[in-house]
Amino acid sequence: MKKNGNILIIEPNNGLLTSLRLLLKKHFEKVEATDNLQQAEGLMAMEPFDVVLLDLDLFRTKAEAAGSITPILENPSDTEIVFLSTFAQVPIAAEAIAMGAFDFVHKPWNEHEILISLCNAITKREEKLRVLGLKKE
Repeated sequence: MKKNGNILIIEPNNGLLTSLRLLLKKHFEKVEATDNLQQAEGLMAMEPFDVVLLDLDLFRTKAEAAGSITPILENPSDTEIVFLSTFAQVPIAAEAIAMGAFDFVHKPWNEHEILISLCNAITKREEKLRVLGLKKE
């Protein structure tokens, strides 16, 4: 049974992008995928996502990563971010977590680990939305 969830994958490597898309489509209701940030921004403008799975290979510096994730973190749909990173990118990932990203998964990833991280991110988002709904009442 597929989990409720709308996932956006942003991965510059087409082979990894395809692998992630195939894996996640088995487990989640909706999965969109792109290899660039501009297309991702367009997709996010059209519909809310529960989680963005974002590869840090897109960024060379902490500043680039921070500039790109800030609009995601500030969007009104409370989208969670899970990063994919290599060990060399751990300082960037740690900074992103400090800014509010949900988690990061090391590459090469373990299927079980990535699925747990995404499920936990969806659960966190659902809880945030539930609390916001209660505050409005």
